[in-house]
Amino acid sequence: MARNIRLVSPLDPIALANSLKKEMSGGWSDREKRQGRVMGWGTESEMRLHVAHKGGWIPRIELRADMQAHDGGTLITGRFGKVWRLGYARWSILVLLGYFLFTGALMQSSEDAPVWVRAAVIAVPAMLIFLVIFWRRGGKFDLHEEGTRILDFLREHVQAREDA
Repeated sequence: MARNIRLVSPLDPIALANSLKKEMSGGWSDREKRQGRVMGWGTESEMRLHVAHKGGWIPRIELRADMQAHDGGTLITGRFGKVWRLGYARWSILVLLGYFLFTGALMQSSEDAPVWVRAAVIAVPAMLIFLVIFWRRGGKFDLHEEGTRILDFLREHVQAREDA
């Protein structure tokens, strides 16, 4: 879902950034705990927003946008894109499997182990590394819906509207 956006807010860039910071520093409502919440980071000139889920799930889509002063307000131009990050659990598993792969490579010099054992000690961690890299989190998440939630958040909290 790579698409460009162009929004205009009546707030100046500093007020817009402060408004977003204030909104994101609040607690999670029960609805947000179940369905996720728009979160992000940035400065007066740029922002990155995504839908965060309780439990530390990795966001799947993110809005990367630049902000600049425009007619007494702020022009927000950006692009939605997929997020390609590995979480802590995946990194931990990859490091552990890498260790097993390394020890398996060291075991290849052993003449006591049968060939099939030496091959399995390399093949199993290598296959698991491949699976961890392409591991998808469970649940059904509509990328278009998450993008719409981000845009609705901007419309509600900073009065952003489509630029004509």
